[in-house]
Amino acid sequence: MKHCTDRFTATKWEGADKKAKFARQFIQFVQSDFAKGEFPQTFYVRLALTFGHIAHYDLHRFYREFFTTTQDKVRFHQPQALAHLLTGRNPF
Repeated sequence: MKHCTDRFTATKWEGADKKAKFARQFIQFVQSDFAKGEFPQTFYVRLALTFGHIAHYDLHRFYREFFTTTQDKVRFHQPQALAHLLTGRNPF
């Protein structure tokens, strides 16, 4: 699935192009079964501020917390995390 910039709303904090890039990177990360190599620092910083996971501040801890076991991956995709994605406010 290719995400086009016109599908995202630019804000004063982030342009539509950056939002589209994050969406593509997130899909690639999931399709890779959360491969560590698909989890660079820049992606972690953005992901840690998404889906209500703002309490995390360390890339390696965040990765271990959510992406090392099947149970962790399922927990990351809990309804509250997905609901945050689907009901996010446009200004952000």
